[in-house]
Amino acid sequence: MTYVAYGFGGSLEKFNAILRQVNFGEKDVMYVLGDLAEGEGAMELICDMSMRMNVYPVFGKKDFLALKLLSGFDKMLREGGTPDAAYIEQMKLWVAGGGQAVLDGFRELDEDMREGVLDYLGELMLYDEVTVRGKTYFMLNGGIADFDPDTDPEDYEPAAFAAAKLDMNTEYYKGKIMITANAEQGVYDKITQRGNNICIGCERAACLCLEDGEKFYA
Repeated sequence: MTYVAYGFGGSLEKFNAILRQVNFGEKDVMYVLGDLAEGEGAMELICDMSMRMNVYPVFGKKDFLALKLLSGFDKMLREGGTPDAAYIEQMKLWVAGGGQAVLDGFRELDEDMREGVLDYLGELMLYDEVTVRGKTYFMLNGGIADFDPDTDPEDYEPAAFAAAKLDMNTEYYKGKIMITANAEQGVYDKITQRGNNICIGCERAACLCLEDGEKFYA
């Protein structure tokens, strides 16, 4: 079976709860809509996912910022030096906005594990596509800034995916169903579909089975 999930908030416990609910096995595939780098258990969650060959996260807005700041922090640990004022200011804002727990978890890792986390985050795709039972799904964390249906997704800069939310009232790529974690219309209390747009981001960890539409929450 093919699953799309989101909302673990750095909790390996929630991730495992969803895996148990769907009876996730070696022949199943799960796409996770990003934002792995948040919460106290972010490093534990990322390390666990990185060992699973059938779990495919996409790049989320929170991952985008965490990768940039943690890469700079790791470089300082290895090489020393003083960061520039812009980096310091951005780090302060990130820490104050909830990044402290992620930074603390990253700091506790040894050098090899820190490198592994950064490599894993750096290799995440900005979006992913899958065709299930004749339907094509386009999966991403948010939306696409300055969207143009005639522009190939590969031609957008990474910031375009990190800066926007999906408009549930907009038809994006003809013949494709968009699945997002962040919609302009706000936070839903359950997985919501409007036309060819699905928002999986809600007040709980959520998972959608693409074969039969069954929904799971933790």
